[in-house]
Amino acid sequence: MLGGFVFTEYLYSERAVFARHCHEMAYFSLVLSGSYEEHYSKTQVRQCDSQRVLYHPAGEAHSDAFGNQGGKIFSIELESGWTAKLRDYELQTAESLVFPDRQVAWLARQAYQAFACTDPRSALLLEATAMELLYHFRGSMRNCLSLIHLFG
Repeated sequence: MLGGFVFTEYLYSERAVFARHCHEMAYFSLVLSGSYEEHYSKTQVRQCDSQRVLYHPAGEAHSDAFGNQGGKIFSIELESGWTAKLRDYELQTAESLVFPDRQVAWLARQAYQAFACTDPRSALLLEATAMELLYHFRGSMRNCLSLIHLFG
């Protein structure tokens, strides 16, 4: 754990399937290779690939089915203190979010590169990019101003 974040790289075999489950902590995920489908309700399915970053709230139930190439995923879990702090600033953390913005995917890739780096100083970049991902919860100018106080 670093700064209230847990960073993990997951590798999944081709056509791996995971029954409905949930995660204790909220998390961001970035597909580094491969792709998968995520079923998070009876009628809602997300196609997950390397073009977007996903945010999952703690306790969100979903199932996963990986494609022919399997998958490699980088996950950034948020300690409960972070989600509580975001809620204090009236930022929405209870719903799944898909960030199609290239800047967010770039940030998540930067975090992964720092995670994979053996230089001890890379921990600074890892923590900083995770915090910057939190910034993308903003939905209005009010939320932006709240984030100034969050990180200030």
